[in-house]
Amino acid sequence: MRKKMSLVMLIISVLTISACSKKTVELKFSPFQAKLSFGDLSDERIEEIRKQDGYIDVKANENKSLDLTIEEETYKELMKSLNYELSKIIEYMESSEDYGFIEKIEYDEEYSKIQIFINENELEKYKKDPNSKFPKAPLENMVFSLGRVLSAYKGFANKGEDINFVIIDLKSNNTVKEFEFLKDYNDLLNLN
Repeated sequence: MRKKMSLVMLIISVLTISACSKKTVELKFSPFQAKLSFGDLSDERIEEIRKQDGYIDVKANENKSLDLTIEEETYKELMKSLNYELSKIIEYMESSEDYGFIEKIEYDEEYSKIQIFINENELEKYKKDPNSKFPKAPLENMVFSLGRVLSAYKGFANKGEDINFVIIDLKSNNTVKEFEFLKDYNDLLNLN
């Protein structure tokens, strides 16, 4: 009986220690990334975030930045999901009629420099097509859509917040337009 009781106590101790020693990941979101990733940082919203599975601590700072501590396993699952979603968005932009002028999208490992190769002739047709989804500002809309997702991703990945978009005509290899997402965000927001 004593051996069984000792064994039970040992198991409880091991489980308690392992539960208390879960590895965590510390994330720091700039005010811009916090807003894009979580929206309004009201007390109610902070509580909603805190209640999510695997989220250990959430701290909204006075400057509107956010410090987040989550379990390592939750973080790995989250990053796997974000990587998948990001690849699907890029794949969609490269193949969809909504962005029929895009030929391909290339990016660096940090997602800091995004090169979007387009067909300028197709872009002009797109602007004139009455059925186009974004005829007035297709490049700006594309950058706005992709930039929001990338900014949120970069917040979770701790990869900074700078994103430079370079739009290149595939045929001539000339730069058509450049955007610095953080700097140009408000202008892009006003177009949508």
